[in-house]
Amino acid sequence: MYKFILLLFISNCIAQNALNVDITGNCLPVSGVFNFQSIVNGKNNYLRIFVNPEGTATLYVAFDGTKWVLHNGTITDAGFINVNVPAGIIPPLTGWQVTNCGFGTMVITENLSNTVFLEDNFKIYPNPAKDFICVSYKENQFPEFTILDLLGRKIMYGNSYSNEKINIENLKTGNYIIQIQDEFGGYFNQKFIKN
Repeated sequence: MYKFILLLFISNCIAQNALNVDITGNCLPVSGVFNFQSIVNGKNNYLRIFVNPEGTATLYVAFDGTKWVLHNGTITDAGFINVNVPAGIIPPLTGWQVTNCGFGTMVITENLSNTVFLEDNFKIYPNPAKDFICVSYKENQFPEFTILDLLGRKIMYGNSYSNEKINIENLKTGNYIIQIQDEFGGYFNQKFIKN
């Protein structure tokens, strides 16, 4: 029971980062950052508030129970849809189909640096890495780190001083996220590649 709650908490910490949504074509010029708002139908719900000639508007990326949609207030009023439903709680990055705005494309990338920490206080190197990674801090800290796979599963954890080597030689080749937590509960998430 406790492991399930902890995994859900860790998964949500990673998966509730903002999304970068890039829309092209003759659809509304609404590309930009969509911020996590809440959980809807068991998946993350994201919103973007923007100003257009008619005033302020809000768009959402949400799960309607069967598919992901880009909508303007009612979850069934979609501008784009995506019938691909990944097992996690974030939307698919590609495969979006235009529905109500003529022609265009929509692509999503997850903003992994939407965190409490200031990015310039931390540096992860080398990236890509083979045998080890280091986390460099501006201040002498000893924070906790967790290495997660892209599904939010905890692979490794521990504590590390600034520039201390973290052994990753036993990790499989692929993409991972290192999450650093400081003594105040702030998080820094950085994607890295294991060669």
